[in-house]
Amino acid sequence: MRSCLARLARHRKGADLGITMVAVLASFTILIVVVLGSLAYLSASTKSSRFEQDTDLALAAAQSGVNDLLSRLRENPDYLAEVAATKDLASGYCKNPAVGGKNAVAAEKDDFESICDWPESHAKFYKFDNSSAQSSQSFHYSVHNWVAIADSFDVVSTGRSNGVTRSVRAHIARDPAPGYLYLSDYELADPTDYTAYYPDAESSETCGEGYPSATTMAVLGYKWEVAGGSRPGRFYTNSDGFNRPCLEPSFESWDVLDGRVHSNDTIKSDGATFKSEFTTSDTRCVAVPSNPASWSTCVDGTANFNQMPAKRGKIVLPALPPKNDPNVVAELDARGCAYDGATRIIFNGDGTMTVWSKNTDNPSQPARCGTAAELDAGVTKPVPDGSLIYVRDLDPVVYPNLAKPIPAGSIGGPAGAELPLGSHSGLDVYNDPKFAPSANATYDIELAMERPQMYMNGGNVWVEGEVQGTVTIWADSTAIITGDLTTVDDDNDLIGVMATGSVEVYNPVLHKREAIAVPGTSNQFVWSAPTTPERWASWPKGDILIEAAIIAGSGSFRVQNWKYGGYLGTLKVYGSIAQNFRGVVAQESAGAATQPKNGYSKDYKYNPKLVEKQPLLFEPLGNGDWLITYQEKVDPTEFAKKAP
Repeated sequence: MRSCLARLARHRKGADLGITMVAVLASFTILIVVVLGSLAYLSASTKSSRFEQDTDLALAAAQSGVNDLLSRLRENPDYLAEVAATKDLASGYCKNPAVGGKNAVAAEKDDFESICDWPESHAKFYKFDNSSAQSSQSFHYSVHNWVAIADSFDVVSTGRSNGVTRSVRAHIARDPAPGYLYLSDYELADPTDYTAYYPDAESSETCGEGYPSATTMAVLGYKWEVAGGSRPGRFYTNSDGFNRPCLEPSFESWDVLDGRVHSNDTIKSDGATFKSEFTTSDTRCVAVPSNPASWSTCVDGTANFNQMPAKRGKIVLPALPPKNDPNVVAELDARGCAYDGATRIIFNGDGTMTVWSKNTDNPSQPARCGTAAELDAGVTKPVPDGSLIYVRDLDPVVYPNLAKPIPAGSIGGPAGAELPLGSHSGLDVYNDPKFAPSANATYDIELAMERPQMYMNGGNVWVEGEVQGTVTIWADSTAIITGDLTTVDDDNDLIGVMATGSVEVYNPVLHKREAIAVPGTSNQFVWSAPTTPERWASWPKGDILIEAAIIAGSGSFRVQNWKYGGYLGTLKVYGSIAQNFRGVVAQESAGAATQPKNGYSKDYKYNPKLVEKQPLLFEPLGNGDWLITYQEKVDPTEFAKKAP
């Protein structure tokens, strides 16, 4: 019995030894699997980390390419404008080793390839120091959508790091006037504003009369300069021989501006609200972040600021291009429309416009823009999308008979919707002895039409409607907005309105003169003094919406006859305003009030789309730097589809 138990014990001990061996082998197997898995994970993680690192480095290299081109532009603002002239210069774009050269991908084809004629051997990528065609971190870039007339373009820059490539597209332009909601040089009423200085008719050189003559510029000053004693006082002498201050319009408590505001002058405000950046060149502006009470030093009066105002240097407003600019001429020949003298345009919201231009007998493209007979009766044509509509002055030597007020019914418009101009014929001018009145004669004329710049030979355009497309409306003299001027598609459509003089909101006010007998005669008559002006009763009141970038070349953005008509509503601008002088849009009420006595209250809001895209001919600011206005990561083969 004892021997049997001993044998059983020995058997069990051997069995335990086998199980232990299996357990040990299993443990080693699991350990090996874990180690190999960890190594594989570490290897994959290392590769992923390296790829992510190369991706970041490739994007950084692409950004370096954009910055490289930007630095060249800042060193020479004409770097791209003069490509043809500098083709063979080592410092020119064609010899720039960072330019991608010939591209196999059609979407990357550089705008200047045909001019530069790069050889096939031109390398694709360059190190930052340009020492080698291929490197671990390098970039190249190409220029697209170059618009010389607007100083803007797109650049696609591709960076590379260890075979990983990434691209960015940037839109680069000179600092544009439409970068501001409100931009002005002088906070004085436009010296040509007949409502501001009527009936005295003239301001003075210190109020801007004769601007931009050298004499006027020598005495015209900003309010802070006058306060500092470096300029004469801003006043004029009226017809009675008394000194009167130049009119300094004020933003009122019912005015709201939501966007960047700047004036080189001192802005006058009585409780207006400025929701965004506010800057002035007034040297007395000493706003301190911790002391909101100091913010009022940046205005003349009081204002509600959503952020601290600041002092900055003078901004030179954009100059309108000369009418004989070869780029303008080429644009008109290729795509634009040109009209002469008084022209009325109504946009129809479907990509078309109806145009009346009774003195246009030779438009640049009759088939595209209308023949003389069509324009006399009114013709509907496609909007020149992406281009411009130019309304030109008529040569006074060739058309001397048109230097007179525009007669009633001679601008045109839909049936029953003629602009109210008065009953005059255009010849019976009250101050011309050749046209003395007969007995019982009366003479009605719209106040705005008495100005010489509004005569029949002036390049004036009356415009309203809904625009489908992108277009610039440019007037040699004045652009008058007769109703809502809006876009169909807020994301894609864009309107620019610019005038060599002023841009005005239509507000028809007429006055009457009557024939009175000359004492001691039986059949001699003269015109009486004008009666009190009255607003045309049938012209609608109500809010006006203008969705446009606006530039008034030597004048202002203002409301016609702003002293008359009572409260008209709210003037809503969704876009931008740049003007040399402050345009008046209302006459303030006496005492506490919630709206103006006459004219419009303001509701101005910036259109952020103007940061990325500007209408044609909207020149950069005179001292504007080259800026990246928009940027995104992009597949270089697809970027062209995304270009604005």
